Amino acid sequence: MTKGLHVPSEIGKLRKVCLHRPGDELLNLPPDELERLLFDDVPFLEVAQQEHDTFAQILRDQGVEVLYLENLVAEVFDQVPGARAEFTDQYIAEAASAASRCRRSSARSWTPSRTTSSSSRRPWPA
Repeated sequence: MTKGLHVPSEIGKLRKVCLHRPGDELLNLPPDELERLLFDDVPFLEVAQQEHDTFAQILRDQGVEVLYLENLVAEVFDQVPGARAEFTDQYIAEAASAASRCRRSSARSWTPSRTTSSSSRRPWPA
């Protein structure tokens, strides 16, 4: 088994590819993010999965080895002691950091009106 990533050509024969089959994450796309994510419209999960499955089969028919990200991650978690805990800890830390940045950004953009009393300026219930 070779280690690392080695891509000697951008136009050569594709031998192996890592894919992720669309899942429930498509059900949670914020409408204002669709354009940034290059969607013309709200994607339908079943259609996206059918299109993905067809694409993956075309790749296989051309002799490409199709690997799925979730299977690779599961294999690592099974084979490397502590990998699951390390991944979970890092995920939680990054999520907390992102949530903190979001709260700070929201707090900066919230400006109380000069005509409101100090007790009515609170963004939370008294």
